[in-house]
Amino acid sequence: MKQSPLTPPRSRALTRTLAALAVAACAASMLSACSGAEAAQEGSSEDFAAAVSAAADRVDSLKGPIDEVALDAPALPAGAADLSGKTIMVIPLATTIFANVIDAIDAALAPTGSALTVCDGQAQPTEIVNCMNNAATLGVAGVITLAVSPEVASTGYTALEKAGIPTLSGWQPAEGTAETDTLRFVDSSTPLQTALSSAVDYTVSTATSPRSTIFVRLADSGTTTRISDDVASYYEKVCPGCDLVQVDTTSARVSDAASAISAQLLVDDQVDSIFAFNLDTLGTSIVDGIGSAGTVSAADLEAGGQGGSIQTLQLVSQGALDYVVLQSSDFMGWSISDAFLRLYTDQAAIEYPTVQRLFDSENIGEITLDAAQASSFDWFGTPTFHETFLSSWGLG
Repeated sequence: MKQSPLTPPRSRALTRTLAALAVAACAASMLSACSGAEAAQEGSSEDFAAAVSAAADRVDSLKGPIDEVALDAPALPAGAADLSGKTIMVIPLATTIFANVIDAIDAALAPTGSALTVCDGQAQPTEIVNCMNNAATLGVAGVITLAVSPEVASTGYTALEKAGIPTLSGWQPAEGTAETDTLRFVDSSTPLQTALSSAVDYTVSTATSPRSTIFVRLADSGTTTRISDDVASYYEKVCPGCDLVQVDTTSARVSDAASAISAQLLVDDQVDSIFAFNLDTLGTSIVDGIGSAGTVSAADLEAGGQGGSIQTLQLVSQGALDYVVLQSSDFMGWSISDAFLRLYTDQAAIEYPTVQRLFDSENIGEITLDAAQASSFDWFGTPTFHETFLSSWGLG
């Protein structure tokens, strides 16, 4: 495993040359030694073939539509989900990132009778804290934040806590912050890591020999770095004999990612695949980086990762990307709404499954790519969880 640009990439050409010399030496020495080397090589080949087959099975299980989302949602107290006349404020890191999730939250909470208002954090800590302070001043009935880290908005969370406003921090790990009677987190770590592990599986499943892969990571926080580290370890585990080159970037430096990818391709001509932490922000960077390298064509490189936007799906449909492990914005919005209602009604938190589907050239034609479906469950299958949640809220 290699970290770019500090550690120079290993050349497979050199590996092949050394292998050739070893064969020549073996031919000139004892026959028994040759047999031992050949047996070891055959065993290694068998291990890799088994790894590819296992990865292909895991990938195939993600391509079909989802008939049912297995979910255990205990019932809320009778009438507890009636929020008629109450205002819930949603504060996303940035509305542009979570527009589809906000639509799903709006649809989920509509039957409660509550009014939803949105304050855009604009990906700026000062704006996010201003939104939180405004919510505290207005005395809204509840707040749902999306990807708002306590590290950058601690004063805002403190203001909401002092005001006694139930606050559900969605798509955000606690990062060491203690939950209270009015503050809970819905951790994003598990679904992100699961989706990225599936991207690794796809990379392995299409390999014909041990390959060299670039992993474009997001190092925005300790959480994203830890997830990236775990995914890198998973790659090493399921792709025996493969090389992983890691290229770190941040959301603030996404504009520099294409040049970093291009530079890595120019110094390592053995790279034949790339996957990204988040294609919604890095997808075009991958496409542009491949184009700028000049030494390879898009057809020579497999590219994908995890994401959730229609723009990412369009890149797959156009052939600019090979695949995406798609997260459901609809399920995200409904599960976050459920978590908020359980906090609001003083009920215990529950665990939510990871809902994802993998799209590539084989099944991308099964769905219609339009904005109306981006915030629905149409790309994934049948949204049975709508009825499950509504029933548990006493609104079904």
